[in-house]
Amino acid sequence: MLAYYFDKIPYLYVLASVPGFASREYKFAAIGCGATVGEFILSRSGAWELTPEKALAVAIYTVEEVKKVDAFCGGPTKAAFIGPNKLLISGNESTPIIKSAVKALEEYEPELRQNWEELIEKMTAKIAHVYKREKK
Repeated sequence: MLAYYFDKIPYLYVLASVPGFASREYKFAAIGCGATVGEFILSRSGAWELTPEKALAVAIYTVEEVKKVDAFCGGPTKAAFIGPNKLLISGNESTPIIKSAVKALEEYEPELRQNWEELIEKMTAKIAHVYKREKK
């Protein structure tokens, strides 16, 4: 993966070793064995519209979630954020900000799960209501 700024415009490329092409990405990209799951999570996050701090949290969340479901993914979470003028952050799980983000995600996991369950309950109720109305 290659990312840089030119005239304050971000450019993001994924370099595929086979067949040797570079493809430009416009909002986000994931690479490696967990890329499919990672891109699914990122596609729902709106990370490209977030502040750098929130986008970093989403990136760390995505890596942590991929590690839960892909047996080939693991090891310490690493992240970097490059702004228009400089590298803002780079590190792994021992870096204080990444360490605290991973800890916060663990702490908020029950609340995330509860919010998901409540959303599914609302959707199920709406589906049942529409189904009953259309069945008449």
